Amino acid sequence: MINKRFIMMAAVLAMVIGITVIAAGCGSAGDEKAADQEKAAAEESVAEEAWADAYIKVLQDNGEAIRAYELGYYGEKQKPGTALCDLNGDGIPELLFFTQQSEDYAGLCELSIYTFDGKDARKVDYTCSSASGEDKGEEKRPYYDAQVAGGTVYIIYTEKETGHFNIYSTITDESIMVQMNRYSMDKKGSISEIQRLGYRFSFVEYDGNTYVGSRDKVDYKDAEMYIDGAKASEEEYLKAYDAARDAMNEVIFCSDNGYRGDDEAIWEEAGQKQSLALYYNDLLKKMGYDPEQENGAIMEKVLKAYGEEDYDKAEEYNAKLPKYAYDMPVSDEEKAAYDHVFETLSEEGKVQDEYIFHCICDVDQDGRGEYLIQTGTCEADYMLQCYKYEDGKAKLIGEVGSGHTSVHQYPGHKGIILEYGHMGGEALTVVTFGEGEPKYTQIGGRSELSDVEDYIQLGLMYNTTN
Repeated sequence: MINKRFIMMAAVLAMVIGITVIAAGCGSAGDEKAADQEKAAAEESVAEEAWADAYIKVLQDNGEAIRAYELGYYGEKQKPGTALCDLNGDGIPELLFFTQQSEDYAGLCELSIYTFDGKDARKVDYTCSSASGEDKGEEKRPYYDAQVAGGTVYIIYTEKETGHFNIYSTITDESIMVQMNRYSMDKKGSISEIQRLGYRFSFVEYDGNTYVGSRDKVDYKDAEMYIDGAKASEEEYLKAYDAARDAMNEVIFCSDNGYRGDDEAIWEEAGQKQSLALYYNDLLKKMGYDPEQENGAIMEKVLKAYGEEDYDKAEEYNAKLPKYAYDMPVSDEEKAAYDHVFETLSEEGKVQDEYIFHCICDVDQDGRGEYLIQTGTCEADYMLQCYKYEDGKAKLIGEVGSGHTSVHQYPGHKGIILEYGHMGGEALTVVTFGEGEPKYTQIGGRSELSDVEDYIQLGLMYNTTN
């Protein structure tokens, strides 16, 4: 991918080369040295551009799966799934991201690591082995955020020693397994697993209450402890574990959707550090590419073609859009106000317990998220309400009918897009909220569609449900 920054860097490099030639003709050693330094700086800038463009391409190729992970699953809150971090200390960051492995089952989300070899982005092979050695002989695989009964939590961080990083995780199901996988990455981009630590508890009773392994509540004699596949004593394990925890440097990812395990100290340490993790769109913007601007331009073309009844062209443009849109991050105060709306409507029986649609998006393009929630009991009486945070409260600013309707983002434009589809009929409408009644702009519609595949199934759909 070549963009304006690359052209500017190339121009700088060409100018520097010209200066070098002139300096050589003058025969000044000092000028030659200065020119060489400028040339080296320009070449380094071009190299930075190269890794950024290579990583942008990788992210785009994996965009849908990354966004599916970030949108959350099994009632989990949204969380960022991408990061840049220099794992091996060569001055060029590696790219790390999680991808959902199946559209039907979100239980396995793989952590991928890419490095830049000077020309291309290359996926790095690594193995996340069981500390107990139970997976010996099985197909080696990377780290997965896994869907289990009690959830999966993890902290992925670099260690103070250059080139070392750690994946700490806790999985809770019929038992709890706490594990640390420590790695080193060399300057050539190869990753080696250097240590595996772990222990496992079954559910136990303590003082009449059920606990899952805790240093101050359960005797460690009840736990099975392992180092590099072999059983270890409590003293051996804690010495190695504490050393790995105390080596924490930069936090790359931190997810605590589930039981945290027995060691609050590691979470306190991680909580004091700013995670490097970013949402997919935000990381792309950081590297100089704005997907929302591009998606907004594509959506304009979709709506224009649809309005002109050129449905094949509309489908062609629509295929370039991501399937789903994100919830917009909001402040804790705004989130609390919107949660109060949800709780109130739920208590009043105005939302369905089985299927609740709600999302947060910037409806009026003021840089702040409004709250959309669907009320009603069935397709016949569904209404989409829009709330705006003002003066410490969530204020209802409008509502529209939403039966047989999906809600879509319109990046860079005021309003949302509603796609109606029912019994062979389809219609696209842009709705804006503000003072007074919502305003509707009808894009177009058609009828006599025989199959689900015949509908446009517009991209950038908000799919936030409980």
